[in-house]
Amino acid sequence: MNNHPQNMTKRNHDVVIPNFFGEGKNLEMWQPGWQPENRRETKSSVSKKIFQTYIEQGGFNMIFYYVGNGNFYGIHAENCPIPIFRFKKEVGDYIYDQLGDRYSHDYYE
Repeated sequence: MNNHPQNMTKRNHDVVIPNFFGEGKNLEMWQPGWQPENRRETKSSVSKKIFQTYIEQGGFNMIFYYVGNGNFYGIHAENCPIPIFRFKKEVGDYIYDQLGDRYSHDYYE
């Protein structure tokens, strides 16, 4: 019996960055970017529109990973002007271990 809805697209499990979440926990092709629920909620598939909805209109804080240079960036939309900062990486440390699932406000400490 297939438990997946027929309209769901098959996830691409190709590895983008090996060991991204720790040893043996890879970042896969399907994980980065806007998820289907983000597109549904904003009623758009245009990345700029989704971003503007969450940051400019909704005032959401966001942490994102830029594959182009391998850095994490944080946006604190509750402040004015909206600050954008880069998280520092240390050799041998996994970024996810530093960030975890805490609120982004915790990183000012």
